[in-house]
Amino acid sequence: MILCKISCLFTLNFEVFWLITICIPLNCGIAVGLRQQERYGAKVVSLQGCLTSFIVLGQGPPLILIHGFPFDSLLWLQNLGVLSSKFKVYVIDLWGFWQGRVM
Repeated sequence: MILCKISCLFTLNFEVFWLITICIPLNCGIAVGLRQQERYGAKVVSLQGCLTSFIVLGQGPPLILIHGFPFDSLLWLQNLGVLSSKFKVYVIDLWGFWQGRVM
């Protein structure tokens, strides 16, 4: 639980840094991404004291999409339509990324 809190706190600081130095100058569409997450029915679950979000969409063989550093699940949203037509897609936010935060 302590590791989770440290991880979430570090990531929040990194996200603030990323927002100020990269995202704002490039006019990133974070608000658009959040609306897309809501459109796909993102759910939130608590795992060992951290909240994290996930999306489950489609039918068929399972396909798990996990983002890399320093991204979040918004990375996969533009691919969900095509992938969910053939797979049951699980899109997961890692702890501390975007919606992940300490409870």
